[in-house]
Amino acid sequence: MVVEITEATLKRLINYAAVVEQEHREAAKHQWRVMTLEVLQAAERTGARARHIQAVVAYAGYLFRLQWGREQPRSIYGEPLLSLGLCELMQELSIASRLVPVAKIAAS
Repeated sequence: MVVEITEATLKRLINYAAVVEQEHREAAKHQWRVMTLEVLQAAERTGARARHIQAVVAYAGYLFRLQWGREQPRSIYGEPLLSLGLCELMQELSIASRLVPVAKIAAS
């Protein structure tokens, strides 16, 4: 079973990733202006979150292509963690999630 990714869901996730990436760029700029330990740590946390969100959104893009038959199923290292991260992100953004069987995807 994998999480169903619709076109609207993918757009929302991509837009959210862009917002988080912008926050990271602003935090990095602020870090160079202020140069305190607290600001440095906050910028590192923002960067780590941006990288995590980007990985989860890339995984959602893979699932979207998989569901539309544009890509063949393959084994991905860390897929359970990516799937969990995707579910948490969708819950954070109040996006309803639905599970779709893998066999249904491969047959489509």
